[in-house]
Amino acid sequence: MDIKEYFAESKAATLFSEKKPRLELEAYKKYSLADIVLNRLRNDIIHGKYKPEEHLIVRRLSEDLDVSHTPINEALNRLVTEGYVEYIPRRGMQVRNMSVEDFLENLEVRLILEEACAGQIVREAKNNPDFLKELWCFIELFEMSRNTDISDDYNRWVSAEIAFHGYYLDACRNEKLLSVFKGLKVFEHVFYIYYLNKKPLTEERYINVINEHKNIVRAIETFDPDEVKKAIRDHVIEMFKDHKTENNIDKTRFCTIDLDTLDSTLS
Repeated sequence: MDIKEYFAESKAATLFSEKKPRLELEAYKKYSLADIVLNRLRNDIIHGKYKPEEHLIVRRLSEDLDVSHTPINEALNRLVTEGYVEYIPRRGMQVRNMSVEDFLENLEVRLILEEACAGQIVREAKNNPDFLKELWCFIELFEMSRNTDISDDYNRWVSAEIAFHGYYLDACRNEKLLSVFKGLKVFEHVFYIYYLNKKPLTEERYINVINEHKNIVRAIETFDPDEVKKAIRDHVIEMFKDHKTENNIDKTRFCTIDLDTLDSTLS
């Protein structure tokens, strides 16, 4: 299987393209003004334009974005649901100061959901001859992304993470489970936590991330759901190690990850 030849026509290739396709007028029709405002505000929060605990005043946002109050209010309410913004009684909306502990809780839920899908992922790999090819193309995308300045370009890394895990989770037919997974916004929150803590994604960690994803694909190639679960869990455990701090985590909040064991591997 020549992945480099297949890559040009793969879903992964569309993410790596340096030239973004020009959006024609027709393409905008599927987005509401609130959708556009939502994406703009989310990106501004993730990239630090609005700082944690900064008040988001509708009038000012309306003036900055040159839109009415209605789409601003709708976008802010949706950002509350996504976890980027919180409503404080008598004070209004402000950027949520997301803790590492909050992120790790979401990460554990993501692990539980991905493990639950392992059997369906294997079934898709057996029935769809292109499924594994596409996954290896996403690995190629990770490799190609190493040519960028990864200490700064978290966007490309996050996009690759979202695409890889999103692709194999599409094999799951439980729409409610998928909705919960997407609602976690785990990958975007990874970016956000890294940004707030000014923690660079080192070359060594990036290589390890690539290898962890290769192990997931190899596990899927065995058609053994237990092997898939193990590879997914190993990857998530490494993410826990990346973000976990030594002293201020309430260990009782976690159901499936033994933080005492994790502590011993970090020492």
